Amino acid sequence: MTRLEKFVGGMIGAAVGDATGRPFEGSASVTKEEIEKMISSSSVLTVTDDTLMSLDVARSIVEKGKVDPDDLIEKFVLSYDPARGYGITTTLVLEKVKNGADWREVTRKVAEGGSWGNGAAMRVLPVGLFFCDDMTALFEAAEQSSIVTHFHPLAVEGAKLQAKAVALAAITDFSEFDRFDFLNSLVEGLNSEAYVEKLKKIEEFLKHGASKKEVVSQLGNGGEALNSVPTAIYTFLANAGDFRATILQAVSLGGDADTIASMSGGIAGTLLGIHKIPEEWTKKLEMREEIEKVAKDLFFSHVRKVLGERCEICLSEEAVEVCKLDEEAGNEVSNFILLCRTCRREMEREKEEFFAKPRKYGKYRAIYRKAHKRK
Repeated sequence: MTRLEKFVGGMIGAAVGDATGRPFEGSASVTKEEIEKMISSSSVLTVTDDTLMSLDVARSIVEKGKVDPDDLIEKFVLSYDPARGYGITTTLVLEKVKNGADWREVTRKVAEGGSWGNGAAMRVLPVGLFFCDDMTALFEAAEQSSIVTHFHPLAVEGAKLQAKAVALAAITDFSEFDRFDFLNSLVEGLNSEAYVEKLKKIEEFLKHGASKKEVVSQLGNGGEALNSVPTAIYTFLANAGDFRATILQAVSLGGDADTIASMSGGIAGTLLGIHKIPEEWTKKLEMREEIEKVAKDLFFSHVRKVLGERCEICLSEEAVEVCKLDEEAGNEVSNFILLCRTCRREMEREKEEFFAKPRKYGKYRAIYRKAHKRK
């Protein structure tokens, strides 16, 4: 599985979870049979603010190459659609900013000490994908993406935890995945004892099992980051390797079903890749083509960041493009190179001249490719 498939799987997986949970948001509980019946009877799986804001985060990162809070809040305001079910905090912030207020002032005053809701965690998936190779940068970016609407430390910590879960899923091959190792890695770097205690409870549940009632009462299913991010991580780990089961369990818990399912679906989709998400679900997903496009744009921006943002031949930073070394190989970062337009044209000219000569054996093609691979 390539990293590109993981990026697309993460973005689509989160959107599928969001759309699947939307009809059941606020319910006390729901059966898995009811959820599957809803999916099969729906012609379109409609997304909420969770997906719209995640797309805004991804687009902003693609344009800026980083998390830019000012650009982020501008995009949030432009795409704001009250019919999509925005949370109270986000609604208040966006309405005030839309009317000319500075988000730096609004987020600190919208609630005493800032909101501790899950609005920042629900949209942080693109941050986890883009910064998956750099945890230090990831934590900083997750905080910057959070504070434009959610300033409370528990909201920021929840966004960091969710972003790290996505990042670990992005860099982990499923064949080597161990849910307890994954959980232990999440604990490292946490500053909040409240989240540490929740992750310890997850470990207990994974070892000994837990009823739906126990999950809801001890991990939560509400709109607070502390009562939803750990729950999303638990439903992912409890069903690791099975995207369908992950979403069905997340939604069945009720409460903030769309956001919990979106967060768990984002982690699961990232680990498993796009091809492990049920096609009968994805073909009904609203905005599917746009989500896939944005996911691919985010991936290629990630490639640019990893490779250094400059031509690997002449070191120019002008008009640099992502190019494949081997068209027949997969979409892994190692199979790409950054070239400015001048160097790219020169390499294409050399390639045309090389292969224009008659060759008796195919080994020359491999020799040529090897010669142009980065060290």
